Amino acid sequence: MINQNTLEVVKGLIRLALRREQEVRLYNAPKKNLSDIKFVSDLCLNPPKGLLKAIQYHRVETVLAGDSVIQQLFFDLDLPLKKLAR
Repeated sequence: MINQNTLEVVKGLIRLALRREQEVRLYNAPKKNLSDIKFVSDLCLNPPKGLLKAIQYHRVETVLAGDSVIQQLFFDLDLPLKKLAR
């Protein structure tokens, strides 16, 4: 069972990826957003248990792996997001 906190983190990651993708389409580059930076920083310091399991369960690994900020976050956390997305 995936706990509520982990689910909220997955939803936040999806929001981040989709917002950044939309900004690239509209403005040719993602905007600098302090709330996104804080979200990623907080996640780096305290990743929820079962994050990869939740990502796989909801089948969002490809969406997340397409964003460079999220790719770097998972690299820093030593979580194999790219392998899941293949």
